[in-house]
Amino acid sequence: MANPASAAKVRGALRRRSGRAPTARRAMLWNASGSRPPSLATMSVGARFPLEGESVRPGNLRTVAVTLNAAVRRVAPGALSVVAALVVDGEDMELRAREGQARVSYGAAENPDLILKTDYGSLLALSEGEMPEQEFLTVHCQVELLTPGKDDELLQLMRMILGVLHTG
Repeated sequence: MANPASAAKVRGALRRRSGRAPTARRAMLWNASGSRPPSLATMSVGARFPLEGESVRPGNLRTVAVTLNAAVRRVAPGALSVVAALVVDGEDMELRAREGQARVSYGAAENPDLILKTDYGSLLALSEGEMPEQEFLTVHCQVELLTPGKDDELLQLMRMILGVLHTG
């Protein structure tokens, strides 16, 4: 730094405080504002009040698409050719397999062969091996078949994906 006074301020911001070594950014922010970091007692006050708004299910539905996409890219779909609209808790995703390649993307499917509707909790339980496949298929999802025979191809692909998810 060209200005010696500025360099001294930065060095002072990086000095240890209270026997701890804060990160440089945190130390500079605390020094710049002239305040000290909040105490644990102050931070715990917020924990005593109920949450405002609606509770949200764990995870983010975009991460479902990302996880499925990573898994489906590891399988070799071979001769499978299917486009599935996956609707998880009302959120649209597209699973597309053609010519030995597959992908899952977040958003509405174009010209799907079938539509599979389910909920996040059931899909999570299936992917973690906590729910049998047959229970998922008969109780926890709805399939609207638009192209005959494509349900079998999707089932094959989903079994491959589950194999990848269960083996890590």
